[in-house]
Amino acid sequence: MRQPGAERRPNPESACRKETFMRGRILISPSTRPFAVLGHPVSHSLSPLMHNANFNALRMDAVYLAFDVQPRHLLETLRAMWRMGFGGVNITVPLKQTAYAGIRHLDVSARRMGAVNTVAFAAGGMTGYNTDGDGFLMALREEFGTGI
Repeated sequence: MRQPGAERRPNPESACRKETFMRGRILISPSTRPFAVLGHPVSHSLSPLMHNANFNALRMDAVYLAFDVQPRHLLETLRAMWRMGFGGVNITVPLKQTAYAGIRHLDVSARRMGAVNTVAFAAGGMTGYNTDGDGFLMALREEFGTGI
């Protein structure tokens, strides 16, 4: 039992793993790489829970956040996130077409789908992708076999 007023010592493993979950919180540092999901609404998204669990399991110094962004603010928000050093974002309905219309560099997947659900940030700017089609086909193949 800890004495009242006794100094609390940090757990060495937690100190080494800044993304460690502790009592429902994620510890971050200046070197933590942020990622996010953007939507309107977005409160229902399980993405932060899933991605943060994976970051933790992989011992990555990263955090995944959720932001409710109105469509008219999406492009401004994406530019700000790029400047702040976000690694990338996922985009949900109703923002996918807005992202498609406003992002200059589009992968063939985004052009084919006419929508963007993933934005990667790099030194040269942002690139829009769409992983919905691949994800749908992968689920079909897992359920019904490779002949699809």
